[in-house]
Amino acid sequence: ARAGQLAYWDWPDWPRLLCTKVDFTDDAPATKVRLTQTPVDATATELACFAKFMARMDNGWGSGFVILDAILKELKRQD
Repeated sequence: ARAGQLAYWDWPDWPRLLCTKVDFTDDAPATKVRLTQTPVDATATELACFAKFMARMDNGWGSGFVILDAILKELKRQD
């Protein structure tokens, strides 16, 4: 890996650069959050790897939102 870049040793064909877009939508009384990731300047091999493992991304991002939701609920109870 080059300086400042992550190396994905388990997935050597993983795209080196991803554009991550975060959209917030008011859905009173809550807010919906949508994350989208798109490979940037990826090779055909990197695009295929991204497509193959895309479903697994919910485990990482989804788990983070479950934790964030629990923290926000706890903070709301403390008010």
